[in-house]
Amino acid sequence: MIARPPLIPVFDLATFRLLTSRTSGFAASKIITFVALRADDVIVGRYLDAASLGLYVRAYKLMSQPANLYTTVADRVVFPAFSQLQEDLPRLKAAFLRGTNLTAMVGIPLSVLFYVVAPELIGLLLGKDWSGVIPVFSVLAVATYFRIGARVSASLLKATASFRQMIASQVFYAFLTIGLSLFAVQYGLVAVGIAIGCAVIAWFCMVSLMACSVLGLGLGEFIKAHGQGLALAILSGGGSQLIAQAARAEGLSQILILFLVGSFIGCFLLGLVFFKPRIIIGTSGLWIIEQIQDKALRAVRKR
Repeated sequence: MIARPPLIPVFDLATFRLLTSRTSGFAASKIITFVALRADDVIVGRYLDAASLGLYVRAYKLMSQPANLYTTVADRVVFPAFSQLQEDLPRLKAAFLRGTNLTAMVGIPLSVLFYVVAPELIGLLLGKDWSGVIPVFSVLAVATYFRIGARVSASLLKATASFRQMIASQVFYAFLTIGLSLFAVQYGLVAVGIAIGCAVIAWFCMVSLMACSVLGLGLGEFIKAHGQGLALAILSGGGSQLIAQAARAEGLSQILILFLVGSFIGCFLLGLVFFKPRIIIGTSGLWIIEQIQDKALRAVRKR
């Protein structure tokens, strides 16, 4: 009452244009993403039957869980971090490469692990009546990393307000998903899974090239950032495959097979933490291990 603040709404055209130029890109991105992620479900349900749709949805949902988890992290951590560095190109480039490197070190071995233990994982989570999910999940599992990796590049495009590139990549992905699904559905669920996997990989390649172009980053540097992830996938995936095959030959239960593979992965990770082989985990791996150890020590000291 004393200050008498003005209560008449004020419309600022310049501010309105600035906001709509940013938010329209986000809105269009969300709509196109929704279409791209639901088109294959519609096509499978339309041209096959309800049972096939149920099998496909379960397989796709399991495969996409790591990417969905990353999306939550990206919205809260990665996107704000990239946004703060958008005016500092060298630091933004370094952050993008480190993010790609760490994502590859987790995502590529995870893709291989999903493929190796697909029968046991489906049996444990869904039960024996859902065995039809296994072949579809196995082919989709190969694309697990590419979905996560594409989100890193997409976060970079959003953070730098590169909406044209981002929307172009999503339109490309939507059309590719629809086209390949329509072609593959006549050959069955596994063919649809392969088609969607190919669409995800193609989207990863396109959005990554766009992110590298925005940063002025060479393709060789981007590919090199995946070196440690590939090395970890070969080592952990190869050992897991040998253990799983031997356990299946002995007729062990699914839970026991998962326990043996999980024990191997746990010992493998402990070995990396203890020995810290730079040639395998690189500087980013050393950095994340040091961060985890530092936080663990602080937690122990507080207690």
